[in-house]
Amino acid sequence: MLKTRRAFIRAIKGLPVARQRQMAIDAGCGEIYEHGDTGRADMDERNLWVMSLRAADTAWVPDLRVLIRTPAELGRTRVTADLAGCLAEICGKNAVVEEGVSGDRSDGEDWPNKLKSLVQKVHLVNRSRLKVLAGAKMARAAKAERAGSGIVAEWRSPAKAKARKAALILWQSRLFKNWEDARASLPGELATASLPTLTRIFHPEGRDPARKGVGGRSRK
Repeated sequence: MLKTRRAFIRAIKGLPVARQRQMAIDAGCGEIYEHGDTGRADMDERNLWVMSLRAADTAWVPDLRVLIRTPAELGRTRVTADLAGCLAEICGKNAVVEEGVSGDRSDGEDWPNKLKSLVQKVHLVNRSRLKVLAGAKMARAAKAERAGSGIVAEWRSPAKAKARKAALILWQSRLFKNWEDARASLPGELATASLPTLTRIFHPEGRDPARKGVGGRSRK
């Protein structure tokens, strides 16, 4: 095994870690860095792998996809920007990136096309993920709206007039600093209802709940 060949592996779809590790061994990698191997949240194995590289080393990966971090890991940083930054840092060390499944290398003529194809795939995956998230958000909003409509109808009914009046006193109380605190004092399902739902129950005329002490305004 050659210390100048250093591998980074991470579980990806269609390529289990065990298979990646064997590929790295077969490729003659002397050191193998595995994502999550240390079990420490403050230690990023990909960063450790990049830091270990020296000029003329081979930065071996089974598949370039292992370098892609999840949106949860990146926060506001774009996936493609993070990937490009990682590859640029490696090449800046005069190390060579090599992909095991294809044999492509960063010093090869087809490398730019390889990266372009990868970035396009990342964009497609992100677009699909955003559509799924947007659909889920709309579904939750619709469900909440249906639930809210049921609560509004119940609490605006004549049968609930007395209870609504008692709850309104709590809702408008200036003892609370904000509408969340005021909501927590309300009875039953009102304690978890959304602000629009509570506004429709207590102020069907559409007053702004941030005005005139509605929703627990603090005393000035």
